[in-house]
Amino acid sequence: MFDKSIYHANPEEALNIGQDLKSKKVIGMHWGTVILSLEDPFEPPLRFKNSTNKYGYHKDDAVVFKIGETQKLEDLLQ
Repeated sequence: MFDKSIYHANPEEALNIGQDLKSKKVIGMHWGTVILSLEDPFEPPLRFKNSTNKYGYHKDDAVVFKIGETQKLEDLLQ
């Protein structure tokens, strides 16, 4: 169990939230936007992708956009 913040979810908490909601896909976002800790700002998306199996997701079901990237929702759900 993680300490849940009402303001922020770390990568593992985000995957856990997706699991709780029975989401088919999860999108990691806002990483590296604001520096809130001493961790490397590029670490959270790696942790997000690398933790997928622990939460019942395939790596392809955990989506992380590149900075500035956009995608159509219908394309993500295919």
